[in-house]
Amino acid sequence: MNLPRLMLLFICMISLYGIHAQTKTLMGGVYDVNGNPISKASVVVSHNDSVMGIAESNDDGKFSLDGLPAMKVGIYVRSLGFQAKADSVDLCAENIYTAILRDETVELDSVTVYGDRKPIKTPYGHIYILSKKARESGNPYKALEGIPGLWSDYMNEKLTSVDGKSILFLVDGSKVNTGLAAIDPSRIVSVEVIDVVSSKYIRTGVERIVNIHTKRPKTFYSYVRLGMSDFLPWKSGWAGPTFEVGNSKLSLYVSLSPSWSRHNKTRGTSTYVTTDYLREYTENEDSRSHSFDYTTMLKWRPTKNDFFILSFQGNDSHSTSFRDDDGYHQNRSDSTAKRYTYHEALSTRSYVYSPTLYYKHDIGKTMSIDGTLRYTYNHSRQVNQGLQTLEADSTPVTMLLETRRRAVSQELNFSWRISKTFGLYAGNATDYAYNQINNESVGDYYKLRTLNEYGYASLSMKLGGLSSVLSAGADYMHLNSAGVKHSYTRPNVSADLSYERGVLTSSLQYRLQNTQPPISRLNPFNTSSDPLQHISGNPMLVPQRTHVMKLSEKLTFKKMQFYASAYYYYSMDMILPCSYYENGIRYTTYSNYGSYHLYTLTGTASFFRNNFYAAATTQFNGISYPGQKTKYSLGLQGDLIWRYKKFGFNTSVRYLNKTYSPFYETRYHTPFLSQMSISYSLNPNLIFIMGCDNIFGRSRYDNYTHLEGYDAHISSHEVETKVFMTIRWTMRKHTKERIAIDERSIKAHEDNIQL
Repeated sequence: MNLPRLMLLFICMISLYGIHAQTKTLMGGVYDVNGNPISKASVVVSHNDSVMGIAESNDDGKFSLDGLPAMKVGIYVRSLGFQAKADSVDLCAENIYTAILRDETVELDSVTVYGDRKPIKTPYGHIYILSKKARESGNPYKALEGIPGLWSDYMNEKLTSVDGKSILFLVDGSKVNTGLAAIDPSRIVSVEVIDVVSSKYIRTGVERIVNIHTKRPKTFYSYVRLGMSDFLPWKSGWAGPTFEVGNSKLSLYVSLSPSWSRHNKTRGTSTYVTTDYLREYTENEDSRSHSFDYTTMLKWRPTKNDFFILSFQGNDSHSTSFRDDDGYHQNRSDSTAKRYTYHEALSTRSYVYSPTLYYKHDIGKTMSIDGTLRYTYNHSRQVNQGLQTLEADSTPVTMLLETRRRAVSQELNFSWRISKTFGLYAGNATDYAYNQINNESVGDYYKLRTLNEYGYASLSMKLGGLSSVLSAGADYMHLNSAGVKHSYTRPNVSADLSYERGVLTSSLQYRLQNTQPPISRLNPFNTSSDPLQHISGNPMLVPQRTHVMKLSEKLTFKKMQFYASAYYYYSMDMILPCSYYENGIRYTTYSNYGSYHLYTLTGTASFFRNNFYAAATTQFNGISYPGQKTKYSLGLQGDLIWRYKKFGFNTSVRYLNKTYSPFYETRYHTPFLSQMSISYSLNPNLIFIMGCDNIFGRSRYDNYTHLEGYDAHISSHEVETKVFMTIRWTMRKHTKERIAIDERSIKAHEDNIQL
């Protein structure tokens, strides 16, 4: 497993912060490392394991959440096929967040290769045979650089789709593996790229599968990785070892990952204009945190066809923050402006523990059964103490929140490749969770029990140049939210058609999916500590139904590839925030808002030759809310990688001019992501990386919120350019065998493992 990837996942996973006095809107995007948008990614915003909001990225990767408290909150982003990412964002100083997710099973480095033979067409995609140069490259990232449609970034150890499709990586057909970084390229027999995906994976957002077929030596092997990364001067970073030892029958994997953040200072300004008052102030915050993540896996293959894994993953963290606001407050009934100040101290402790049991059995060469059973316990406690002052009048603010979550889930899947033309898949998944949030400061508590059962069956086929997967299933959902009970049974349908003719590939996709209301939308209690803000959920919410259609074209011409796609996203019973202003208080809750329409046109061009890669993407979006005119936005992004001998250069830029919700508009004046890094490889196992963020200007934006009797304007910009340095050393003995197991699929097993 890749240590930097693991650190990225948990570096700020439990920097969860308390409920703050003002309400903000968080917006942003979810992208893969190639800059392509990731649709249907879950974005969870939380405060001490108390979920404040959950959004799902749309087809162009964008998301937004209204009614969030102005504070530093935790953010957890996940999409199956990608590594989950946990981080924190300070809504007092900024309300833009961009998540860059790595492919879920990717752990490789970089060398240009095409196979010795032409690719083999299958009912699902293509199989590529690596060239001799690729197999002798000594690094799997380098070995896979020549695979069409894939982009390998050796500097950041990432592998993504050029056209933006989300990837799930398999090793010898198993999604459970410790990653590809330790695989010797000489062991790679072939690389299978599956573009027509079964409903087993479609339900979780996977659009493409890359299956690495390897040889199996039968001798002892070992794998050790040490790494460290830090934003200078010693502001935040991670460090820790990862190792695995074993043979073809039994192996042990251990990862220890401490991370830290210190003197993380932010600054911002806010202006609120209502029918009752005017308020304007500046915000300053200083935060720090430390966490420790640990994973142990025991893997056992008693026979050639049977495979077990027992895993335990835990995370402990502690974070503190101090905030000071200074400005003025003026009531409409009083022409005298009063000085306004707010001082806050926040402390959070959090613990997450999760054991997992996985089993897979191969029935001959064409059939297999696999199952997963897991339990998760999540406990956190947050103490928030503040003092709000208007001239000589002071109002203390105290909030004590304790959250406990217990969840059990299981998955069972059966697959059968009937022939070279047909395949059959069937399975089910069950998730049960019990959540309780205690607000000890006021004596309130909230309980939520959820049960979700999903069953599916799908048929894949290939007729000439046409490949397809047709799937049908049902979602059963039961919710008990503070005594309000709901039960639903909804259909789940998907169809994926792909037609290849020479250098041109056309595809058409359709999805009908159901989304259960998250706990943050159901909690009926007020979660705001600001007397001028009231934020609560709605226990009467029903599941959201979504229709998605996508038409895309791919043209491959020598070293260049061109992609064009059109999305249409239609959601019924869309869960959106409802906000209104009454008697001097802004009320925010959620409702099934009717319908929601999103239109996206995307064009991408990429070029790869030897050690040079470049890609550029343009997106045009149209979004329509009930009773409102269609709103438009434009997105641009670019990536470039160049290697020369032992040196490497990498730069990425993302820009979006506007984002929307039913009640706000945000205008961006600079790219929300502009990063450049330079690497030097002393040898194939040791790499030094140095880079910086905001190379094309610090992020700057204006946010406007409009309600009847309530207007807010937030102008924000980042106050510093961040410089980081990474050192990574890996020892591989690739002539020894590794058991194919992916701890990432275990870590990313549950949407709410980090609430």
